[in-house]
Amino acid sequence: MQSKLFIIGNGFDCMYGLPTSVSHFKDFLSMKKVYNETNNACEVLSTYGVYWNEFESDLAYIDIDEIADRIMQYPDYLSDHESDRDGCIINMEEYTTSLANAVSEALDYMIENAENELFDKECITKDLFNEGDQIITFNYTSTIEQLYDLPKGTKIYHIHGNTYENKIFGYCEPQTKVKEPFSVEDNDDDYYKDYYIEQQRILLNDFYKSFQKNYQFEQLKNFLYDECKRIKEIVVIGHSMGKVDSEYMEIIDRVINPKQWYVSQYNNDPDKNTLNEYSFADRIEIYNSQDLLK
Repeated sequence: MQSKLFIIGNGFDCMYGLPTSVSHFKDFLSMKKVYNETNNACEVLSTYGVYWNEFESDLAYIDIDEIADRIMQYPDYLSDHESDRDGCIINMEEYTTSLANAVSEALDYMIENAENELFDKECITKDLFNEGDQIITFNYTSTIEQLYDLPKGTKIYHIHGNTYENKIFGYCEPQTKVKEPFSVEDNDDDYYKDYYIEQQRILLNDFYKSFQKNYQFEQLKNFLYDECKRIKEIVVIGHSMGKVDSEYMEIIDRVINPKQWYVSQYNNDPDKNTLNEYSFADRIEIYNSQDLLK
């Protein structure tokens, strides 16, 4: 029997009925408040172009110019108190921090809720993993650890962290043009080059950039070289194979050079056109993820 590398995505958790879908995340985000806003965090983000068609990719489309138009303030130049002039900077810091925390806390709460539900779950199939297999999971949950007795030597690599570690979450490439602030050292008497406006723009840019994913390319390569030397096939379960994680997949293919990729498909996801963009498209075979339940 050939050893396999299993790549696990969120669809695997959804297969067990765990509340980890995009719609669940939106529900948890709707419970979060944002500084100086009457609407919840989900509604606020939607006004800035984040509609959550996908978990992470939509964060790249945050319209930071729209946030600037609504939130950025000019200071009270007539006041003799420095605190009055700093108030606009503090307001922007409070706002962007609150919005970023809402996303992070909603993610944490969703994972915690899923972990609690795991205690009532039973393993769907007990013969999924065999000796020599290895596992890379993009999920933060401990579904595999809780439900499966893994063969000796099988390790699980949580590539984006897990419940008890720092979680990696974000977009692949920026889709919104970030206006870099001017330098306060430029002395050309430009009226719009205002220190207080610049500081607000810096906070806004940092907020947007904080959502860009910190990819774990070197850590992935180390795992592949250390644990996957005998892997001949790759089985993908519940991962969309979308652009946000495509470089991970290309690295896996280059290092392992498997004979075949087996990719699960449920309700036409992943889309065949998406799979055709991979360099190893000719070695991808699609199977129905529902077959795992039989």
